[in-house]
Amino acid sequence: MTLRPGLYTRAVLSPILAFRPARVAERLGRMSEACALAPTDLVGPAAGLGLPLALVRASAGPVARGALVAAKELLAPLGLALPPGLAPGRWFDVVTGAADEVAAGLPIFLSGEVVVEGEAPNQVEQAREQVWALVDGGVTHVAIDAGQVSAAQRARVLAELAEPTMERGVALDVVVDLAQATGRSSRALFVLGELRRARIVPAIVSVRCPAAPDAEAARAQAGALGRLVEAVGGVPLMRRGPLGDALCAALAGGPLRLVEDGGAAEEAALAALPSGAEAEAPPGAAHRGESRLAHAVEALGGEGVDRIEARAYLETTALLERLGLAGSAPRIARALLRRLERPGQR
Repeated sequence: MTLRPGLYTRAVLSPILAFRPARVAERLGRMSEACALAPTDLVGPAAGLGLPLALVRASAGPVARGALVAAKELLAPLGLALPPGLAPGRWFDVVTGAADEVAAGLPIFLSGEVVVEGEAPNQVEQAREQVWALVDGGVTHVAIDAGQVSAAQRARVLAELAEPTMERGVALDVVVDLAQATGRSSRALFVLGELRRARIVPAIVSVRCPAAPDAEAARAQAGALGRLVEAVGGVPLMRRGPLGDALCAALAGGPLRLVEDGGAAEEAALAALPSGAEAEAPPGAAHRGESRLAHAVEALGGEGVDRIEARAYLETTALLERLGLAGSAPRIARALLRRLERPGQR
């Protein structure tokens, strides 16, 4: 399947490019119509429509491109995520280049994640460098997973790592585990309270969730997430982890504001690689900030790349349709345009 950008006309949503964060606009230049916004600008209008935003993991260009074509065809907003540990600079260029070509003007957001390995000074400094790299690289949403930091030190570490995001106006996302966040004495929620007392309020709280094997488990998980939404006091909640039809049905119309694809598009892309292709990527690729999938893609011919784009396109189309996002981008854009016409209103 060949995804031809010529099939997609330039969008009429260009006035909302004014909402692009300063670093994004600086990196893109004046001629780009890649509409990378902060998720905080999109969550409110989407919530007004009763819809969550979708986030798709896309470490390789063809995955991002296939996902963007799906979003453009359906006129749906979309988030694209760089997995933790990878360098954001080239990824930003590839993803925004694809957005400018096949999804100009479509509201998207770009997400990066940092996993903190502990509270030792060198571990915190390494995580801080990663946060700065993401912020300077142009992402509009930084998720920080401090689950490996001791409970007593977690709020302090998160507050320190939040500084770059607050300085640059990038959405801060604090990642918690569902089981830990819903326990009777939830330290995860206590940490959020400590952050509030330090005048740091995350833009998003993400919850890592397991797969739901059946409809009953899906309803139970949706109920737990609904209670957690109330507990976090108005901060938008994102679900991260494997999805399925039962979970999407259970979550429909609920209070979740963002839903990650659980890596489905990336897994579909990996399945489309020729046998052994991923293994041929050098083991040190990840240490150099490269995605092994992206490296494997470089060795493929046009037909192989088309297969990966098509797989990502199909997975993203299914996700956006299940979440009810088809046709929502113009309505979200109109809400943003009203904000431009009436400055100061959210």
